[in-house]
Amino acid sequence: RSTNDCLGFILDYTKSSCFKVPNVAGFKENLIPNPGVAYFSKICIPLPGNCSERAWSVEVTPGYELLGLQHTVVPNVENKWACAKLCLEESTQRQVCLSANYRSGTCTLSSHDRWTDPDSFIPTNQRVVADYIENHCLIEIDKPTCWHDPVYNKTSLRADLQVLNITREECEMKCENEIYFRCRAYSYLYESSPSQCLLHSDPALINLGPQLSPQLVDTQYSEYSEMLPCLNMTVTCGASDGSMSVTLHQPKFQGRLFVQGHANSCWSQGRGTDTTTLVLPLPDNSTNKCNMNVAYSVGEVNRTLASAVVVVQYHPLIQTVSDRIVKVTCLISETSVTPTNNLTLAAGFSVQEPAIQNQITGEGGNVVHNGTSPRAKMRVIDSRTGRDATNIQLGDPLQLVIDIEPPFNVTMVRAGHLIASSGSHMDSLLLLDLRGCPPDLQAFPGLVPVNNTRLAAPFRAFRFPSSPILTLSIVLTLCSIQCQPTDCGNGVISYGRKRRSLDVYEEVPLQLAIIVHSDNSTSIPNPVLQASFGAANLNPDPSHSQVCTSFLTACLLALFWVLLQCALLAVCCCLLHRKTGDQQDTISLRHDFQPPRHVTFSDEIDVPSKRLRLCTPMQT
Repeated sequence: RSTNDCLGFILDYTKSSCFKVPNVAGFKENLIPNPGVAYFSKICIPLPGNCSERAWSVEVTPGYELLGLQHTVVPNVENKWACAKLCLEESTQRQVCLSANYRSGTCTLSSHDRWTDPDSFIPTNQRVVADYIENHCLIEIDKPTCWHDPVYNKTSLRADLQVLNITREECEMKCENEIYFRCRAYSYLYESSPSQCLLHSDPALINLGPQLSPQLVDTQYSEYSEMLPCLNMTVTCGASDGSMSVTLHQPKFQGRLFVQGHANSCWSQGRGTDTTTLVLPLPDNSTNKCNMNVAYSVGEVNRTLASAVVVVQYHPLIQTVSDRIVKVTCLISETSVTPTNNLTLAAGFSVQEPAIQNQITGEGGNVVHNGTSPRAKMRVIDSRTGRDATNIQLGDPLQLVIDIEPPFNVTMVRAGHLIASSGSHMDSLLLLDLRGCPPDLQAFPGLVPVNNTRLAAPFRAFRFPSSPILTLSIVLTLCSIQCQPTDCGNGVISYGRKRRSLDVYEEVPLQLAIIVHSDNSTSIPNPVLQASFGAANLNPDPSHSQVCTSFLTACLLALFWVLLQCALLAVCCCLLHRKTGDQQDTISLRHDFQPPRHVTFSDEIDVPSKRLRLCTPMQT
């Protein structure tokens, strides 16, 4: 900031290095994605007074935009920095501007951003790259803070501030109250000397695109946690119909609410309204449709506690890493529900990947292009290692790649009609249409050429709730001459099928299957929502002691109490028998030493004496 020959600097988080960008003639920004690097550019625009302590005033994300939530459109804007200036000025004059999109001279302002409406934040994948601009001068006041479950032995690759020798609770509070930048996550290293608190402005678990989220690296004796949008949910128990209602208050929700493990039997689909309700029937003597957990308490008022784990799935069909889980409970009193003898045990299983054709071997196919049959292979690779993906977890950064062997290249091979389906093929989602155009850019972008022999598309690992197996099916179109890319409209360019013509000589379907594991089944959800009906009181008088337990646990406790009483009775009997035996020995001893033997016992002497003389008629 203090020199005129500096346009900005590049911060390499992996090497903890900073590189100056000099002010040279003809300099032109040519940015490429790199998860371990951030580029800070120096600009000269007026800032509001509350932005003086911020490390950076705006954040620009090339290649992304926020769709459909703009309130102002300004044409003929010079560049993205002029658009950022309009957003900062708008926040101080009329409506609040949280973000802006800049594309080809047009600046659109919005009162939302990628945090308030993450479903609308998508990659552009277009000819003219758009820029997403976020206003960092606004301070979030009195906003509720919710935290993701900690991830242990992991830290984020990008750290913006380091604080030493504080506790984990102080580290979390430091992140919540940070004014130097918007802190979204923290890493805490508790075994280092002194302890380290690392604050991050970029979250790693929220799905903001494969190229934006930083990587989590293995670090012993550490934990990582990040902020989450708080869920607005309510739970009510119906006394008349014996049901529990879970209501999500979120505008324009089009996802699903379902009980974990029962996605096809206990679920509710969002209709784009402000509220979505999931009704769960409470278990009775014979049925438990949603496999809810039931506990019983015995006291002055008999009570039953029914609970279930509900998944908030934001996409209408697939599960992503952004989905949330919440445990809901219903406290029932004076009910006729009685314990059953059925026990539900946790079970595990493994699935072997099916043998599906995922490549063209060139054997038996048509011979073209100098007498050579085409060879191509579809794979899913891990973006972090560049190798074939194994042990895939929900939300892992992946790439779908199609490799073509020479003399063929990407201009002679097209891919379209990509469908993701579950292991049973009962659920499916169209990722690319017949032309190769993506209907939903947030779920899956279009295939683009990486080099002359590879098509690739980055995405985050997802799955269907009904199955851990994810099958990807695509139609590969082989052309004898070069084909032009397909214009999908609105500037989107696809390297998929254009249309059948005389140049297309073969269409080959390819499939592959991967297994996407989910940690939701083993994690304990943080939020717990509770409701009750009847005479139950959620805050009972502590003087009325009650124990909430299961039927089996109560039987074991009763058996232990009986055994303990028997053991105490046996000990008392033994002590009593031993005392009686000692008294009998004393009486026998006194009887043996009566006259003519003259013996004086010490306990019969009134005045204690240090010397006691024993006299007997025996001669020495």
